[in-house]
Amino acid sequence: MELRHLRYFRVVAEELHFGRAAARLHIEPQPLNFQIKQLEREIGFALFSHRENRTHLTAAGAAFLVDIEELLASADRAVEHAAQVARGESGSLRIGSVSTRMHALLAPAIKKFRDPYPDVSFDLQTLRTSELEHALNRQELDLGFTLLPVPDENFDALTVSRSQPVVAVATNYALGRHDRVSWQDLNGREAISFEHNASGYQRRMDKMLAEHGVRLTTVQHADSIEAALAFVGVGLGIALVHHFIAPPQCDDVVFVRLPEDAAWADFGAIWRRDDVHPLRARFLAAVTSVALNGNGVAHAKSEGLQAK
Repeated sequence: MELRHLRYFRVVAEELHFGRAAARLHIEPQPLNFQIKQLEREIGFALFSHRENRTHLTAAGAAFLVDIEELLASADRAVEHAAQVARGESGSLRIGSVSTRMHALLAPAIKKFRDPYPDVSFDLQTLRTSELEHALNRQELDLGFTLLPVPDENFDALTVSRSQPVVAVATNYALGRHDRVSWQDLNGREAISFEHNASGYQRRMDKMLAEHGVRLTTVQHADSIEAALAFVGVGLGIALVHHFIAPPQCDDVVFVRLPEDAAWADFGAIWRRDDVHPLRARFLAAVTSVALNGNGVAHAKSEGLQAK
């Protein structure tokens, strides 16, 4: 039994006239009559009777009509829902970020997106960089926000923010009373370093320091920005972090600017190049709009990466 046969039956039942029903369906009466006969043979009972040159529903046909209405309505809803998902107007988007600070950008972007598309749902997760990339590769996430670039050539990316790193210092450190520090101010200090994760964050920090002749003494490793700031807050050492991924408020930590020639870094969205998701492009447009309104940056990364 095909939905096409059920739709034909419904129209004939509404018109009780094969000619008018055929006109509504844009087919000839003879093929329509053949389709109804085929349906009756398949289900094993008559749907229509013909008396005095008029078409009537049988009792079984009337009962059948009542029961298939919900079936056809459900099929129509399924088609429309699938069409909305295909157009990027419905469905869900699973997003991972390496910092809860990114939610300050994602929240207004989600609101902006859901105003015209209220049927879209979002699942937000905070993960370590390596976890985020693994989740994208396992297709457990549709979109990730992290420091760029990522080394995996299977990813495309879109930059949404740029910043220079800052020095996280305990509030009772004299260094924390400065508005900006010099490279020499940092030389020889005890520091919290990050694990050499997949994104190479710590390697980039080490390279920048080496270029300016700065050597830090690592006293503690951290696997997340929150852990690093906790160690800084109790006075174990300083840490170099990017302000846009650090929590907005830390009671025991202040952030001090580095010299103006400190290297800039990009932060943005990544996704698997071979993973087609109809919602992603629309949502990234909303993120881009929010980032630009907040004096951020939004552009497709070069080096072979293009936003899709």
